Amino acid sequence: MNRLRMAVLAATGVVLGLGLIQGPSASVGGPAPTPTAPAVPSRVALGRIEPASDVIMLAAPQGSRTGRIAELLVREGDVAEAGQAVALMDNVQVLVAQVRQAEVTLTQREARLAQRLVELEAEEASLASALEQERANRDRAKWEHERMNRLRQGGVYRDTALIDKRLALDSAEQKVVAAELALARARVRDAEGRRLEEAVLRSEVEMARASASQMQAEHEMAKLRAPSHGTVLRINTRPGEVPGSDGIMLLGDLRRMRVRAEVFETDLPGIRPGQPVQVASRALPQPLAGSVEAIGLRVARQTIVREDPAATLDARVVEVMVALDARSSALAAGLTGLQVRAFFGAVP
Repeated sequence: MNRLRMAVLAATGVVLGLGLIQGPSASVGGPAPTPTAPAVPSRVALGRIEPASDVIMLAAPQGSRTGRIAELLVREGDVAEAGQAVALMDNVQVLVAQVRQAEVTLTQREARLAQRLVELEAEEASLASALEQERANRDRAKWEHERMNRLRQGGVYRDTALIDKRLALDSAEQKVVAAELALARARVRDAEGRRLEEAVLRSEVEMARASASQMQAEHEMAKLRAPSHGTVLRINTRPGEVPGSDGIMLLGDLRRMRVRAEVFETDLPGIRPGQPVQVASRALPQPLAGSVEAIGLRVARQTIVREDPAATLDARVVEVMVALDARSSALAAGLTGLQVRAFFGAVP
């Protein structure tokens, strides 16, 4: 009996000792610990840095007069303002000569028109003056005839002298009629300002003016101009080369930068406008900050792929535009085309 009691006490001591070693256990009626919600992972997408205004490819002007590049007026990294000439085609000198020739032709046609108008006005004035002179001669002949008739009646002159005066009067009247007819014909020709010769001359002037305008336009086309403010990102065609399909140069406004990210279609529900985004790359000294500016409306095959043999090559993605803030735009200004990773914050 004593041995059994000693065994029970020994077992009880072992149990109490184990309890002290393990520490106090939670009471049955105490509060249960609050479970921690698992963090929602951010969405990650590959993208490229680019100007917010897109990259502009300046191509050669279209037409039969286009040729090779004669001179580049800017270098890579230069800033060009809107309308600034950045390159000259090799036909610019020929076009300059043609413009001058067209302008000379126009000046000659205009001078010829002005001279002919003066001549026409002078011709009409001369006809009017001749008419007045013939009328004056007629009036004088009439007066001479009447005076001779009175003297003949007084017996001073014979009939032969009167006949001479009559013939002179008839001749003067015929000359007046001829002068009136010539002036009338000139005025009919000038009716409503539609002189046939003037119309022909004016049409020649307009043709010369149109030719000069065309030459001037082609001359301007030989000067490649920047369509907007931008930095020369790359020059694809050098002097002496014929511009190809990749254009003459690339321009971009680096004052505002963005990231064109390709988000997997399965991650699209976690993307919203205004969502904060962090952009990282080994080439960046520090992460860039921005926000979702626009979400594309079309699902397409991805074009940006990780340098990993196991990377997915045929994923379906949606383009998402991430606008970088001012500080990040300044950091990324010289990194157009850099491949980056965009981390989209979790949607609450």
